[in-house]
Amino acid sequence: MSRVWACNLSGGERGAISQVGDSGLLLSCMIAIVAALMLSTSVGPAVVKPLLLDGSLISNGRFAFVYDAYETVGDDGAPSVVGIGTSILLAAMNGTCMQEESGIENARFYNFAMSGGKPYSEMIQIPALIEAKPDVVMLEVGPNSLYGWDENVSYYDAVLEYNEFRFQLMSMGMASHHFGNWFELLDDVDQGFIDTENVGRTEAWSEYTRDAIEEYLRREIDDVTGALNSDSYSYVPPIGGDEWDDYLSEPNWRTFTNDFNHMSPIEIREFLDERMPSKSKQDVYLPKSNGTQNHRALNYMIHELLNESIEVVLVGIPHHPWVNDYLEPGQLDGMNSTYETYESLEGVTPLQMYWEKWPSEAYSDRNHLDADGRDVFCKRVTPIIDAVLNGEDPAQVESDPSVFEIEEDIEECNGTDLTFALQAEMVQ
Repeated sequence: MSRVWACNLSGGERGAISQVGDSGLLLSCMIAIVAALMLSTSVGPAVVKPLLLDGSLISNGRFAFVYDAYETVGDDGAPSVVGIGTSILLAAMNGTCMQEESGIENARFYNFAMSGGKPYSEMIQIPALIEAKPDVVMLEVGPNSLYGWDENVSYYDAVLEYNEFRFQLMSMGMASHHFGNWFELLDDVDQGFIDTENVGRTEAWSEYTRDAIEEYLRREIDDVTGALNSDSYSYVPPIGGDEWDDYLSEPNWRTFTNDFNHMSPIEIREFLDERMPSKSKQDVYLPKSNGTQNHRALNYMIHELLNESIEVVLVGIPHHPWVNDYLEPGQLDGMNSTYETYESLEGVTPLQMYWEKWPSEAYSDRNHLDADGRDVFCKRVTPIIDAVLNGEDPAQVESDPSVFEIEEDIEECNGTDLTFALQAEMVQ
């Protein structure tokens, strides 16, 4: 039989807890205590934040880690590189590998890319990023990050839902001085998702309070937890803990349902034949050259970083080498045009690798790299970043063709050391 408790508060200052038979009373009591504290202090983040990060309260703890992560960047005292982008960059960038590959002493490489991220959703972190004073920011720019939307597109509600969740959550953890010119670039509907006043942010934290209290009680009373496993794609380790610094460079990576690593070349081709004809007609493969929400955001990000003397590297990551077979000639001209807009700016390095054909073995699916692909990305990109950090011309860096070679894993076969006598015979 599980323990249950009752609570009696006197004068708002004294509390006594005694054992009784009504479990709901404990929950009501704890909610009252924490709610009272949150109205008079700033304990809301301290109570709720750990449960956001470990996936107990939201689908992906990564959505809640950004501002704490930038504090770590600001305190690292080392040459630092921050990567921002979509799940494609998230899957591609192994900061630990890049740190080991880099010739810059003590350089730190941080992977802050986000599932579902796009320039429009990520631009609001720019003031915090600038305050952290990284030396280089890698901005992913691919066909999937150069689209726009309005009420007439089929995915408008999905974009709106994602923006609402991200903007509300990020504004909760945002310092007042991190509100900037990005706010004016938001669509009117999205501006309404941003809590610009302290009272609004406190109320936003309080919305998570009941769920947080229930989670803590389940852990304490029933010894069960809603937290994700530490190796889950959506899990973020405790801030400042032993795993925190490593996670910022090398996050957990997603396991794909249709993993190309478990398919033969014929099966991969059949899979793409089935999916790509329709996918190729979606906006993720119809990049515009300008005029979208993402272009406005990208322009803001690049110029804000350059104004603070932070080097910008625009990174285009190849999709599976067979993907382009399903696209029409000129279909990605909008992406090419976007690169041309910025490549002449001082402080911008265009690292457009999309048109490079990386080995099929480097991919988990049509656009995400696997462990082998991360190794290719590490060896291909790190020398470019080193050149930027050293003040050298990245265009003069020659890529070693061997970085694209992927060694085939062959399982070792150990014999039994037994010998057998064979007799010649005819086998029918």
